[in-house]
Amino acid sequence: MELVDMFESRPLTEAEMKNHILAFCLQNGTAAELFDQNENRIYKIDLSQNILAENPVYVRDLNASFTTDNKSYTLDLLISHNKGSEVTEVIKEMYPLLLLVILILSAVIAVIYSKHIAGPIVEISNIARRMEKLDMTWKCRINRMDEIGLLANSLNHMAFQLDKTLKELEDANEKLKLDMEKERTQAKQRSDFFMSISHELKTPLTILKGETEGMLQNLTPFDNRDKYLLHSMQVIETMEKMIKDILAAARTQMLQNNGGMRPADIGEITAGIIQNQNELAESKNISIHMTLEQGLLVNLEQALFSKALANVINNAIVHSAEDSSVYITAERSGRACVLTVKNMNSSIPDDEIQHVFEPFYKVDKSRQGNGTGLGLYIVKSFLEYHGFRFQIGNQDNSVVFTIVMPLCS
Repeated sequence: MELVDMFESRPLTEAEMKNHILAFCLQNGTAAELFDQNENRIYKIDLSQNILAENPVYVRDLNASFTTDNKSYTLDLLISHNKGSEVTEVIKEMYPLLLLVILILSAVIAVIYSKHIAGPIVEISNIARRMEKLDMTWKCRINRMDEIGLLANSLNHMAFQLDKTLKELEDANEKLKLDMEKERTQAKQRSDFFMSISHELKTPLTILKGETEGMLQNLTPFDNRDKYLLHSMQVIETMEKMIKDILAAARTQMLQNNGGMRPADIGEITAGIIQNQNELAESKNISIHMTLEQGLLVNLEQALFSKALANVINNAIVHSAEDSSVYITAERSGRACVLTVKNMNSSIPDDEIQHVFEPFYKVDKSRQGNGTGLGLYIVKSFLEYHGFRFQIGNQDNSVVFTIVMPLCS
């Protein structure tokens, strides 16, 4: 078509047209025929066999009409093609592009393969390294039905079971540590308790032994036997009371599983204990004011709790100044019963409050009397046996003892 357009664009002689046709056939390896308007062949040339291999595979016949110098002409072209040669040339020309396409396809396939096969394997490998460090805060999120998916599900199940077992072992280990620590604490407390007992009993026994030997040998001033027999009796009574308190404190070591727990009315128990303490209060002209709410039922062992509460109230009366007051209240607070015992015009030094529950500890060391220093230790033992919360502290020139007990549901 370019050749025909050139013929039509300017007037050419037949000789010039033949030259252009010859050049075209030489360049493209074709055969050509030129006819005038009367269909008379003016020019013929065949160069297809000279350029291409023999036996062309197929032939294309092209023709076009054109006008030049006011004359009409027809040009026929016969193009022979050798398919094998053409394909070879096309392949050679397309080789760089084909190579690029192959490289791109290879990269795409490699990426897909890595995501489909290598990616899950890398994830499983990372999870395995975390499992080596006992880190179970993961989950393998591979949802596949092949062997890799089965391996991921197995890892998840194994991790769940292993994490569950580790937590159970940690809980058991923690409980064992607490039990061992509790046992060591109790063993130390028992050791300290027995050492304190031996120390506290040694003094009265030494006094009794000295006074008895003096009276037996009729030494001065022990020859006044009536005086020292009376004193010896008082020492024996003190030892008797101490031994009773020691046995009471030891009772909690023999109690098991809270077998004696029964619901009891705190108001009734407290009122009965106050009635038994009235004589002591009246001897010091101490007024006992009580506000006891009725129907406060608490699960407890009444004998032990009564002993503990009696010690608390007795301490409040004993350590109150004459002509003062003791206030006792029992009231509901949510799902608990709060019992308070307050003695006025009294206080405990701040640096000694933390020691008041220790065995044989006496706040007023200069005080002479029948106290053994085991009262609050017994209170602590009995209340801890019940699982009740308790505390003692100073408040507005008074000492307040508070017990918090869960109410029966």
